[in-house]
Amino acid sequence: FYLVMEKLNSDMLEMVLSQPTKRLNERQAKFLIYQVLVALRYLHSKSIVHCDLKPENILLAQAQDFPQTKLCDFGFARIIGEKSFRRSIVGTPAYLPPEALKPEIRLEKGYNRSLDMWSCGVIIYVSLSGTFPFNEDEEIEDQIRNANFMFPEDPWKDISSEGMLTLIYQFSK
Repeated sequence: FYLVMEKLNSDMLEMVLSQPTKRLNERQAKFLIYQVLVALRYLHSKSIVHCDLKPENILLAQAQDFPQTKLCDFGFARIIGEKSFRRSIVGTPAYLPPEALKPEIRLEKGYNRSLDMWSCGVIIYVSLSGTFPFNEDEEIEDQIRNANFMFPEDPWKDISSEGMLTLIYQFSK
């Protein structure tokens, strides 16, 4: 029995986003998120939902501007079909979709791949802006339930319309 592990020469996305610059430019964000979406497409094709996608669970293989990314921490991952749904709350609250926080929807209908897609939207927001889409002075779960996001002029005035449309599309998944 052998266990083979890959040595990565960089860190997790969370560490990059916690540096003084705190955000990625649009090209970097697009490059990284594209890889995450390709990985999710593969997982979802196998009926696997990650359920805890966040910058801490995105590893960067090299210390460069455009590194290869790897997903990690599949502790909450579940096999969920397109027509089967999860009804329990799992994952990190700031990355949960509204349907996971609304008991009437979660218990009656549940949620599936939408969890990972919503989390991707939050990661795009955090990567481009350096902040969460929520007001820290208010209850985060209430803001998510009501899809009440902040788009302050700084830094969003510098984000292209393509970047904004991508973000809006992810939050509508």
